Amino acid sequence: MAARAQKMLSVLRQVSEELAEFEPGVLVKLGYRMDGGGETDREHLWFEVHGFQGDSVDATLTNAPFYIARLQQGARGLHPLELLSDWAVFTPFGRVDPRQTRTLRFIRANRERLREVMVSVKAKAANPG
Repeated sequence: MAARAQKMLSVLRQVSEELAEFEPGVLVKLGYRMDGGGETDREHLWFEVHGFQGDSVDATLTNAPFYIARLQQGARGLHPLELLSDWAVFTPFGRVDPRQTRTLRFIRANRERLREVMVSVKAKAANPG
């Protein structure tokens, strides 16, 4: 899974920019070495992405680690993308990840109509009466 996520990192970067207008949730899973563990002893944690900076990701840890004392849930920081083991982009129309890009193809094929839907939904949410 990690090899595929790494191989498709360029897709993640592209999709997060391309779909920004739909306000997707962009998440990466990073495998940090466990405290006192060997090189292959990793705890894989999900982070909410705020942006990319070279070979790093600006992200906030979304869950509490069990085996890594230096990381705290809710902490934001730069993290090395060499630790990437998975990623996902959550749109209002479905998920895109290294194993499934069907949603991306759907959005690309229906972008104008989906924009209209988003405008309508936001208008209804702003004026519920």
